[in-house]
Amino acid sequence: MVIYSLGIAGIVLEHVLMSEAARRAQNLADAKFVGAAADAFRRTFWVFYSLEKINSFHHGRSSAIMDCDISCSVPSTPESFFSGGFDWFLCFISHARLLSRANTSLFSVGVSDNPGEYHLDIIDQLLDELEDWRNSLPDNGFRPGGWVKPHSIAEEQERTVALVTHFLYYSFLLTISRMALRYLPVSEDSSDCSRRDETLNTVEHSARSLLELISIMDMSPYTPMWMMATIPIMAFFVLFDLVIHNPRQIHTATNLALLDVVKGHCSRMEMISNGAIPGSMVGEFSQIARSYVNEVNGRSPTGLTPHLPSEAFQALSTQPQWSLPQQPDYDVASTDIHTDFSTMNLAPSSAMTGRMDIEGSAVAPSPLIGTDVMNLFECWLPDLDPMFFHGMSTQNNMNQSTAQHEFGISPDPLYGNPS
Repeated sequence: MVIYSLGIAGIVLEHVLMSEAARRAQNLADAKFVGAAADAFRRTFWVFYSLEKINSFHHGRSSAIMDCDISCSVPSTPESFFSGGFDWFLCFISHARLLSRANTSLFSVGVSDNPGEYHLDIIDQLLDELEDWRNSLPDNGFRPGGWVKPHSIAEEQERTVALVTHFLYYSFLLTISRMALRYLPVSEDSSDCSRRDETLNTVEHSARSLLELISIMDMSPYTPMWMMATIPIMAFFVLFDLVIHNPRQIHTATNLALLDVVKGHCSRMEMISNGAIPGSMVGEFSQIARSYVNEVNGRSPTGLTPHLPSEAFQALSTQPQWSLPQQPDYDVASTDIHTDFSTMNLAPSSAMTGRMDIEGSAVAPSPLIGTDVMNLFECWLPDLDPMFFHGMSTQNNMNQSTAQHEFGISPDPLYGNPS
């Protein structure tokens, strides 16, 4: 049921089923299985562990599984090996463990008051572990940044796994790189400037790499929403911010093209969901970015005083949370934005020395680390858990007729009749 809820057809049920599965897994912690039952239990648990950690991280929710309470060993799964000895099951478990460590050590409430040195040290550790994870993947289409691209994999199942590994790698790299920009010191020191520039380039490269993968994504009911919508939309708005605040950088043309790719992707997602997901709204941001770039490039090319932009585009020139290094080759006053990062470091100024232990206290992660797609569209979805919302039991009618009326679900050649 959890696997079913990951797709677009089960978007309303995902959180409820994930929470219930976690509760049942915890209730079975003391169960004494033997033989085939023990092997089935271990397989089921680690499949659920990977799905729960990945979904919790990318949807910005607290994980319901505490790693310190796990006593279930990882089973041997010969059927999960691809040609060349690649164990994709163990690969996903390792990455899920990395996401869990990031949640507890970097995004949890308990570490939010730690100084910037702590967060930068943890980010360095996570980056090292992420690169170790990437290097453990075979360079035959599964390794992000490798010589062989996932597009070249002929076998459909292997290509899908390769696409997932690329999404997991670049989304995590993008998330922690943006977090690093918050705590990197702002100074004129060459080493600090070099690291900021390198981190900003990593942010742009990660966002571009994610959007380039959309073309080979299988837009089907079984495709997880975090891969179909959450991660692409996150990368979309990162690239949108880069285009708006650096409209004359060298990659602006290709960045605009990638924004248009996401526009078509989201419009198609709205079409196959019969309007349940208003994906076409994302395309309006793509049009805003292209219009703004055209207006900037349409100013006086002869060096005369440029005309003032419209009020709508002046509103887009507000100070960003972060921006790419300014381009010295252009002298455009309205786009030469200097961000004061000193006001963004909310941590105490006390210094911490020594390397931090990434195995910090396990505290629930912050709800602001992901992209809540439905909140972004201001689209209300009913909670289907009457245990916590007794007053909404009449409003959240789970019968088929209400579901079809609320979300406009009708028989569709791609999905079939709704169940």
